[in-house]
Amino acid sequence: MENEFRKRPYCRILILWIAGVCLAAYLPEHILFPIFIPLCFGWILLLFLSHFSSRNYPLYEQRGDWGILFSFLFLMLAIEYTYFRLRIPALNLAMPLLSFCQEWQTRLLSTFDPLPLSDSEKSILGAICYGYKQSLSPEMRQQFSMAGAAHILAVSGFHVGVVYSLLRTIGKQPPFSLLPPRATWVVSLVFIWLFAAITGLAPSAVRAASMLSLAIIAQIIDRKRDRFNIVWASAFWMLVYNPFYLFDLGFELSYAAVLSILFFYPRINEWLHLSELFNPIVQTAWQWLVIALAAQIGTLPLCFYYFGEVSSIALLSALPITLFSTCLIPISLLWSLLSLCGYEFSLLSSCITGLTHGFLGVIERMGQIPPFRFNCPYFIWFSPLLYLILIGACVYIKKREKKSHNIDSF
Repeated sequence: MENEFRKRPYCRILILWIAGVCLAAYLPEHILFPIFIPLCFGWILLLFLSHFSSRNYPLYEQRGDWGILFSFLFLMLAIEYTYFRLRIPALNLAMPLLSFCQEWQTRLLSTFDPLPLSDSEKSILGAICYGYKQSLSPEMRQQFSMAGAAHILAVSGFHVGVVYSLLRTIGKQPPFSLLPPRATWVVSLVFIWLFAAITGLAPSAVRAASMLSLAIIAQIIDRKRDRFNIVWASAFWMLVYNPFYLFDLGFELSYAAVLSILFFYPRINEWLHLSELFNPIVQTAWQWLVIALAAQIGTLPLCFYYFGEVSSIALLSALPITLFSTCLIPISLLWSLLSLCGYEFSLLSSCITGLTHGFLGVIERMGQIPPFRFNCPYFIWFSPLLYLILIGACVYIKKREKKSHNIDSF
């Protein structure tokens, strides 16, 4: 476990920052600082006394003591910064950018007006593509939730990944293919963050954009990438920007899902021997199902905690919903861009109309299946217990893999 923390340094500072945010959110300022300030000064005094009392005690051997001191100081920084944000709740560093992007969001949404769709269908299209959910009716939201597809209405890593794939595909076509690879990566980064801003800088979209940015920057400067460290880094900088993202359901679900996918997807893939499937269509379908299963493992306790129920059809609906969304989002984005330039193609309009009707048909049929309800008066304790069991299972799996690797190498 200690080796894992050394390989992923952002995990350590993220834990301290989360602890500071939680302490500041639930305890008043006049209680915390009378405790932490004497502790820090007392620890500094002990360090200097132990250093000067024995000349044979090298400073390097005190690195653990100094580490505890800097952890205290970093924890106090997180607490004070959270109190600062509590005193000035209206602080929003991205407000000028958001006001500019809201105008563009309105323009992009208006490009759906010529499509032969009803108002409710256009509102769903706007939510799927640009995260605009104000015009969605409560009945439609409930229908998506019953079908296990509520996540598709929030711009997340799936949407950012589709946009990035579309940008990479365009970048491979002339004349863009003449640009050096690093230039195309930088341009892709700019457009990814513009897309995240246009969708309102939702926590899930910011998480995906920041993770993708860190991965691309590491590729540009030829640095080794660690996927888990990228997750910890993106979470840390998001909480630095806004500490109260920690209590946002979208933030919690987004990181629970991506961490679960990163850990469980390759292992389930190996256990089921999916790489041995020769048919690429079947292999892709199974991979989507495994990704949905891995995400469900990580988000299941949160769904129990907040909603008290879990959709019983989420795994079965993942395949058709992902298939329709993968086709619908890039075609709709392409339609919006061409419409802004003054071009409208009937073929694209027909594709969007057909995909939207098919997508809503799947949602309607899947939503008719009743969800699995978990009625327990002690669910507030049940969910943390599930996460403790899940963390214990992950540690056990890692130890088994390490032991098996040592035996194989021997």
